[in-house]
Amino acid sequence: VDSATPLLTLVDLSTVWVVGDLYERDFSLVSVGSPAVVTTTAFPGVTIAGKVAYIDPQVRSDTRTAKIRVEIPNPGQRLRLGMYAQLQVGTSGAKAQSILVSRSAVQNVAARTVVYVSDPQAPSRFIEREVRLGESSGDHVVVVSGLQQGDGVVTAGSFSLRAERDRLGLRSGP
Repeated sequence: VDSATPLLTLVDLSTVWVVGDLYERDFSLVSVGSPAVVTTTAFPGVTIAGKVAYIDPQVRSDTRTAKIRVEIPNPGQRLRLGMYAQLQVGTSGAKAQSILVSRSAVQNVAARTVVYVSDPQAPSRFIEREVRLGESSGDHVVVVSGLQQGDGVVTAGSFSLRAERDRLGLRSGP
């Protein structure tokens, strides 16, 4: 044995990493700290809770995914390096309660961002509602404020409503 020969390798398996792929369309829904649940075929019926610890900033062009790392406890060291696992990632609490609308529903009127909501008293009438937007994912955008769960938002034809509003001179605000 010489000084370049490793005599042993120490590994602490009390906490392990589960590495998975996160689709590009889900980037806005998952962040570091998001909850995750891991299951394996080796231990059916056993679920292990963990949290997302890292999201790779690089997206693979062929799969449109980024690697994520979830750290989970490994009591009894039953999980081993190289095992396959199923990974289910949740969303952070604030984002899970968000309202998503189609990008086509959002209109810019002067310095305001608005959507058109059907009037519950008169279904053929629409109310212009100012909204504040958050993150977007694909063809949808998160509405941070200005809408309530269950509001009927116009998605197809909102530009026509805006144009008709302008034509009739119903401009309000700046």
